[in-house]
Amino acid sequence: MALLIGFLIRSQMPMLIPALTVGLLAGMRKAFDIKKALGGPISLIVCISFFHWLVSYLHVLPSVLIVVVFSISTLAYYLTLKSGNLIGMLILISVALISVMGTKSLAAMTIIRNGFIEGSITALVLIPILFWLFPSNARQPQEEIYEPDNQGHHLTRAIMRSIFMLFLLAWLYTFLDTSHITLAIAAIFTLVFPCKEHQFEEAKERSIATIIGSLLMLAILGVFSHIGHFSVLLMTTLMAALYLGHKMMEGPLPPMVYQFALSVMLALLVGALNNQVPVYASILRVALTLVGTIGSVYLYALLEQLILKDNTLSPIKSKNPS
Repeated sequence: MALLIGFLIRSQMPMLIPALTVGLLAGMRKAFDIKKALGGPISLIVCISFFHWLVSYLHVLPSVLIVVVFSISTLAYYLTLKSGNLIGMLILISVALISVMGTKSLAAMTIIRNGFIEGSITALVLIPILFWLFPSNARQPQEEIYEPDNQGHHLTRAIMRSIFMLFLLAWLYTFLDTSHITLAIAAIFTLVFPCKEHQFEEAKERSIATIIGSLLMLAILGVFSHIGHFSVLLMTTLMAALYLGHKMMEGPLPPMVYQFALSVMLALLVGALNNQVPVYASILRVALTLVGTIGSVYLYALLEQLILKDNTLSPIKSKNPS
């Protein structure tokens, strides 16, 4: 449904609409949760709109923009470590995407903002409809339990993560084009976790998910290239989504692996339909994810070892509790 909406409204970023809808929907376990159904999309709209406004004023002052991005990312990492709430991840993704696009082109930044708003509004409408059409067997929504990190040095570790993130963003600001934004996004998703064990686990999951999503995308395009009907594209996409949705509950890997794979598949698939070279896009996505995740955790682990010599950061709980 989200894929259809993206094409019907002729969105300039149609890959964001199904990817965002799937991400917000899959994060809602058990029964329908009105707070998540409304709060998630609205928070995303507010966050992305605020940073669009901020960067549109500061893009002519690069030094000021860098200081502001560093300060915001430090605050986001600090809030995540201090409270355990992953709202910091939303802030980090928004400020990274908007600042990179804003340094390249204000028009591209506006397109990204509009794509996020379209995807959020689509999720805002579709999620309640889907829960009404397919009601959950659960009677109560899942209660999120946020456990703050209790290993100390929160501000120091937040600053270290922000310095590392700013290094990647500076590379994107100056040398790389916007197609390499996955490099920074993958690092953000990895470094938001408190200790290196969880970061390595996240890097592994992201890498596997990207490979799975890319292979499924190529399989769908392979069928579509032989039977070029739009209905065939929708049916094969639906079958792949059903497969990954089933694996979220029954598969041997953590549920987030299949959720990430579904988002990757949808983003690459829609991108391929918009005149991208699918094989090249898949290889680039896999390569950037591997470099962004595995490279960031190794380099950050080295940085942490050098600065926090007397502090051993080890996991307090499993990243994926049963």
